[in-house]
Amino acid sequence: MTASAPALARAPKPTVKMRLGDAAKAAACISLLFSLLLLAFPADFADVIVESWFNGRLTAGMLLFALLFNCELYTRIARRRSAKTDPLGFLAIGLGTALTVMGFGLFLPAAVLLTQWRAQVKVHEEVLALAHFAVVAAVFIPFLIIRFTQDPKKK
Repeated sequence: MTASAPALARAPKPTVKMRLGDAAKAAACISLLFSLLLLAFPADFADVIVESWFNGRLTAGMLLFALLFNCELYTRIARRRSAKTDPLGFLAIGLGTALTVMGFGLFLPAAVLLTQWRAQVKVHEEVLALAHFAVVAAVFIPFLIIRFTQDPKKK
C-alpha cells in the first residue's frame, strides 16, 4: 500500500470573508442605475414605480430583485476570492433582504399618508425616494449583517 501524495491532496477552501467595500460598490451601482433610468425616462420610469406601488407589486418586485442580486453578488465575491460560500451566509442575505424590503414596505404607506396630511401632495416623489432607498438598503444591509457576524480571527 502506498500513502497518498500530499501534493495531490486539495486544501479546503476558506469560507468567504465579506468586505463592506464590495457591498458599497454594488449599492452605488444600483443607485447609479436607478438615477440614470430616472434621468433617461423621467415620466415613464416614475410612472412604472408609482403604478406598481399603487397596484401592490412594488414590494414584491423589489424583494425579488434584491434577493437575486444579493445572492449573485455573494456567489461572485466567493468565486473571485477562491473561497466557498456558507449556507448561513445565504440565510443571512435572504433574511436581511426580506426584513429590509418589508420594513421599507411598511414605512412607505406611513410616509405617503404623512405627505398627504400636510396638504402637499407629492406622493410620486415620496414613492420614488423611498423605493430608491429601499433598493440600495436591501443591497447593503444584508452584507453589513454578514460582516458584523463574521469572526475576523477565523481563517
